[in-house]
Amino acid sequence: MAITMTQLRSYLAVVEAGSVTGAAEQLYVTQPSVSAAVSALSKELGVDLTEHIQFVIDALKPHAEALGLARGAGGAEADPV
Repeated sequence: MAITMTQLRSYLAVVEAGSVTGAAEQLYVTQPSVSAAVSALSKELGVDLTEHIQFVIDALKPHAEALGLARGAGGAEADPV
């Protein structure tokens, strides 16, 4: 089985939102579908992503404001020189 974009998007949404509920709302899908996608990704990679997700969430909390600014800048057009 191959890793899918749905699995990757679900994983990233859980990390960004901090919960499966938040990720489901962000992706406009149900909580069970997010859980299933993350579980399938975890199985495919052979890694317990649940533990990894919590570690990443905890590590990123102090930097949430900077991450938000960086995400916003990534979509902004360059300022003219």
